[in-house]
Amino acid sequence: MPAGDPHSEAVSMTHITLGNYTISNAYGDVRTGEPGYCLERDLDTVLAPDVAWFAPGRSQRGIRGYPEIIPDLAIEIKSPGNSWPEITAKAYVWLNCGSQQAWDADPLTATITVYCLNTAPVTLGKDDVLDGGELLPRFSIPVRQLFRLV
Repeated sequence: MPAGDPHSEAVSMTHITLGNYTISNAYGDVRTGEPGYCLERDLDTVLAPDVAWFAPGRSQRGIRGYPEIIPDLAIEIKSPGNSWPEITAKAYVWLNCGSQQAWDADPLTATITVYCLNTAPVTLGKDDVLDGGELLPRFSIPVRQLFRLV
């Protein structure tokens, strides 16, 4: 089932923002379009974040099938059909498989929850500023901009 315009706009704005950061800093690689990443073999766990970011030198190009690489940052945009327990569980799957951060964005509440291993999640509202910490040096954007609430 298609997720609708608020989801699409949040995916686009997140991708554009990270893409601009990646290009202007010549730092890392960003992907969207839900290509799918193979997290585990034998059980073949494959997940597809709405937006994925890879640290410099880590992305793989031209791979047929599902790349066997974990994004350093996996971003999920909440769709109307997603529940919070489902979204939260997926964030921890990403972290437990090797992502350094996972972000969950909710277009309806204009919030972003940032997950890192061994720390409590932090939820940012429209009046807060999202930064990439050590993972994304010099990355900073008001949350309201990601949801076009300027």
